Amino acid sequence: SSKEVRYLLARIERHLSPDTPLDEAELIVEHVLPQNADDLWRRYFTDQADEFAERLGNMTLVTASENRRLARKPFDQKTVVFGESPFKISQKIANYPEWQADQIESRQKWLAEQACAIWRVPQFDS
Repeated sequence: SSKEVRYLLARIERHLSPDTPLDEAELIVEHVLPQNADDLWRRYFTDQADEFAERLGNMTLVTASENRRLARKPFDQKTVVFGESPFKISQKIANYPEWQADQIESRQKWLAEQACAIWRVPQFDS
């Protein structure tokens, strides 16, 4: 659910920026590849756009004002907004030269690594 994704991403953001205040209630989950992708986006994902849109690696946190600026813009325009974001997890997206399946999978792996650092269970470490 959106609340669970927001919670998870907010915890990762707090882990990356422990000294930055974060009001979880003010955060919006942004899908980089839009949930209802237009033809411009679909040409990169063909019949997999719906699947990749719902992956955690495709989601990030934004403020309400950032969300209005992002809409369904192409990736090269979204990176400008992400680069100016106060959130490190969103800023990281601005470093990608393009946004396709490989980038979503790479980011998802990175998010998983961050989550493992937060919710590490010492007795299971090898």
